Amino acid sequence: MAGLQELTSQPGSNIVSSDGFRQIKISAQVLHDEGRTYYLLDGNTGVRVLLDRPAHFLPGDVVEVTGLLAHKNQFLDMIEATASKRGHLPLPPPRPLTLQNATDSFPWVSAEGTLVNFKDEGSKRTLEMQIGLKRFSAELQSDLLPQVDWPVGSRLKMTGIYLRPVDGQNPPENENAFKILLNAPSAVAIIARPPWWTLKHALIIVGLLVVGLALTFIWISLLHRQVEHRTLQWKNEISKREKIEQERIIMEERARISRDLHDDFGSKLTQISMLAWWPEESSESEKAGDRLHLIGEKSLQMISALDEVVWMMNPKSETLSSFSAYIAGYVEEFLSKTGITCRVEVPGSYPEKIITSEVRNNLFLSAKEAVNNAVRHGKPSQILLKFVASDNVFTIYVQDNGSGFDPLEVSHGNGLVNLQQRVRKFGGTCQIQSTPQAGTIVTLQLPLPLENPPAPPSSLPAAGYARFQT
Repeated sequence: MAGLQELTSQPGSNIVSSDGFRQIKISAQVLHDEGRTYYLLDGNTGVRVLLDRPAHFLPGDVVEVTGLLAHKNQFLDMIEATASKRGHLPLPPPRPLTLQNATDSFPWVSAEGTLVNFKDEGSKRTLEMQIGLKRFSAELQSDLLPQVDWPVGSRLKMTGIYLRPVDGQNPPENENAFKILLNAPSAVAIIARPPWWTLKHALIIVGLLVVGLALTFIWISLLHRQVEHRTLQWKNEISKREKIEQERIIMEERARISRDLHDDFGSKLTQISMLAWWPEESSESEKAGDRLHLIGEKSLQMISALDEVVWMMNPKSETLSSFSAYIAGYVEEFLSKTGITCRVEVPGSYPEKIITSEVRNNLFLSAKEAVNNAVRHGKPSQILLKFVASDNVFTIYVQDNGSGFDPLEVSHGNGLVNLQQRVRKFGGTCQIQSTPQAGTIVTLQLPLPLENPPAPPSSLPAAGYARFQT
């Protein structure tokens, strides 16, 4: 037959004989087996043989096969074949496979590609590979597959039987262009492992970051609520404590006023009562007019003391300007009865500061005691009462031109100890400068919520202040 003659005349063929029934006999080398189907290499021709009974041949064995010729496409197909082993030779070098020579018929090839995916299909494991934009698959029997490390994304090199698509069929872009049959896992070598930074890893990291940000946002929200709750608790606690402190201050102020009324008013009322009811025979030379005069003086002292109590309790007296005006009025009235000239200097403006009644009371008594000491011990002809107010300190200067004294020689008396102790009660300071026969300067300072106090004046006149004289 013509077909048979063409077959027997192929260059490089190892066909031994043929007959008129298309039965042929060849000698070829085993490349791959799939049970009863064997892939052989006869020179440059690939032969696919279906044996009529099972046999066991290994890759590299040289066998003699007799069977019927079925057809010839990529492979020379033989059916109802019998085979016997004739020897063993090393497998020939594979031909490198590229997309350009993927139409060749030589079956024993080597190919490189990137592992895209793998899946198990019954008794086979299929490796999905990619070359450029084309994909191909590589098959390996599962019973030959040990625990191998082929990470997805690795670049692999494999050697096996090349199966091209059927003639006339062009696979779509997303389908496999060809297939390679592998003999063993050793036919696959890893050229390069996938980079650590892959799309999958990037998505995992982005997912973890999103989860972390969500947890952080939840934690911040919970912390914010907790801070708001704690802040509300602290505000309530501070409000309660402020209320308790205000009540305590009010109670202390009431107790102080009660003590002052009892001590001052009680003693003066007792004196008035004794003067009014003193027996006539106890002092025959005392006239009724003198007693009435004494009663009148004691009454005026009580009125003055009551006026001080009312002034202390008046909310309008909490400012520095009102406080200065009250002390100036008291000193002017007090010195008007002594014949001593009084000079008062006040600043043009005061800072908006409020002082409590307790501080006002102690500061007033301190200034009052400083004036009394100057009149009683200094015997001056003139006293300067000067007020200086800044944002951080309020200062009262009581300066006289009397006899003065040596502070190093005077440790007690003149009310100095009591004066300094009283000033310390409201957190103030008291400085006393005196020179014999040159007068005395008493400086009372009340700290305000800012910084540096001014220096005391060096002389009686001071520019920039309004002056009042009695």
